[in-house]
Amino acid sequence: MRYHISNNSKLTKLPFRNWKGQQNRGRLGVGQISSLNEYAQNVMAQREAEEEMVVADFIGYHIFIHLFNGDIDAWKKYLRDNGGVEQLLKDYPFVIWLKQQLQEDKDLTNRIKNLVRDTTALK
Repeated sequence: MRYHISNNSKLTKLPFRNWKGQQNRGRLGVGQISSLNEYAQNVMAQREAEEEMVVADFIGYHIFIHLFNGDIDAWKKYLRDNGGVEQLLKDYPFVIWLKQQLQEDKDLTNRIKNLVRDTTALK
């Protein structure tokens, strides 16, 4: 899990999806990577993918709260009934993942609401 520090400096633990190659970061196997330059490029690509994933999840949290009032099933149904190809390819996996996270962590919706409130409140 990654951590988000809210505006009131409280550490809020929220899950963000990991890029599927993250678990292998930093491990060079014989014959896997032919040069240090290739390795560096792979690490940079992984970092960029992870950053994009975190941004996408952050936006997904806002959509979950603002558009669907924290109702994951409503979002899932909307995507199945009305989603375009890109939404089904990019958003639907997030919704399935988030639904699983919500089932495992009963307080997650409240923490997501707090994150969304803290990041959208005008000061």
